[in-house]
Amino acid sequence: MELLAGFALLVAGAELAVWGSIRLARRIGVSPLVVGLTVVALGTSLPELFVSVIAAYGGEPQIALGNVVGSNIFNIAVILGLGALLRPIKIEMDLLRLEIPFVFVTTILFISMAWDGRIGRTDGPVLLGLFAAYLAYLLRSARASRRVNAAENEDVQLSPLWTSVVAVVVGLVLLGLGGRWLVDSTTKLGIQLGISERVLGLSIVALATSLPELAASLVAARRRQTDLAVGNLLGSNIFNTLGILGASAVVRPLGPTGPFLGTDAIVLVLTAALVLPMARSGWRLSRLEGALLLSVYLGYMGLVIFGAIP
Repeated sequence: MELLAGFALLVAGAELAVWGSIRLARRIGVSPLVVGLTVVALGTSLPELFVSVIAAYGGEPQIALGNVVGSNIFNIAVILGLGALLRPIKIEMDLLRLEIPFVFVTTILFISMAWDGRIGRTDGPVLLGLFAAYLAYLLRSARASRRVNAAENEDVQLSPLWTSVVAVVVGLVLLGLGGRWLVDSTTKLGIQLGISERVLGLSIVALATSLPELAASLVAARRRQTDLAVGNLLGSNIFNTLGILGASAVVRPLGPTGPFLGTDAIVLVLTAALVLPMARSGWRLSRLEGALLLSVYLGYMGLVIFGAIP
């Protein structure tokens, strides 16, 4: 029951926080891509932030690490795959000239930091510093992209500012409660079933905390807002690696990282790398390629859950 309540609070909290954040962002008039990379990506990644930080503080680093690794794999393989199945995705390389390679850079950075067996408190500030620099770049992009049609924002301009602020605050409170309940319930479940914290973090926790990204991206794809959908996923992965791992490591060193440096690290790199060669025809991700991404994830998770991958 606590697990289901944690799920519900995470989803409800993320919905409120994202709803309020988007309405605040639209007041300053930025493009859908920038909204996806910033407000939506940060908002939908709040569950991962709360769960990983709470898990690190509670002395459960494997859940914190597994949540980030599993969420990043899920974002690309499942959410992007489902989005392509729903509607073929056209990736605007001119708009994402930094974000796509930066996802690879942050992934390799995580693996290199984890190579010594843990991500320590000295690594945390480095990750957070890079995240701050990335946010500064996005803010400059936001100021240069005030191209949102005024008619699209008419309802936002008429809405009271306090409603958006209250929605964000209440959403953050719900995310905090849901994150705590989710960590507690999954830990208890793992003990009862003999499942390791690593597997729980990679599977159940990662799936739960990625639900906001899934909902936001599928709705965006259905509405032909592919810039927002892809921006949400790339921005979330960057935030997960730099912001969440950085904050979690500052709270408490994360380790041992050895279990994540084998197959998990390989799949993490491959799922990100698969997007580049598959989107070969005008950077368009087809339904067949989306199905391939989903198949990779299902096969990987089957091996993880049934213990075929150590």
